[in-house]
Amino acid sequence: MDQAVADAGFTKGALHSHFAGKSALFLALMDQQVNARLDMPDELSRSRPVDPRQLGRVLTNAAMHDRDWQLLFLDYWARAVGDPLLRDRFLLQRRRLRGHITKAVSQALVDPDGLARRPVCRGDAQR
Repeated sequence: MDQAVADAGFTKGALHSHFAGKSALFLALMDQQVNARLDMPDELSRSRPVDPRQLGRVLTNAAMHDRDWQLLFLDYWARAVGDPLLRDRFLLQRRRLRGHITKAVSQALVDPDGLARRPVCRGDAQR
């Protein structure tokens, strides 16, 4: 908690007045991280159509190489296993995240005219 206060540039009093406790702070951090991941596909596609391979690389990198995200996610998952209310919230966020990624991948595989783009995998071109 002391580290979170120092990193945010707040006093402990300010932090406690904004969050009811550690759990509320934790959930706010989790929401922030999930929302950042929801925004990734949109940020990639703002200036130009997204290459499905590029989208895959960005999403994989965000999931696999961000140590803080991994630790936060595992902590969230462990808490959700034992708390039915938190479990429902966890599942809702996971479904939202997966749905958003599915939509982004689907859009990346179809060009603006509604036609399928070139095959994503070399094996796809031979089928």
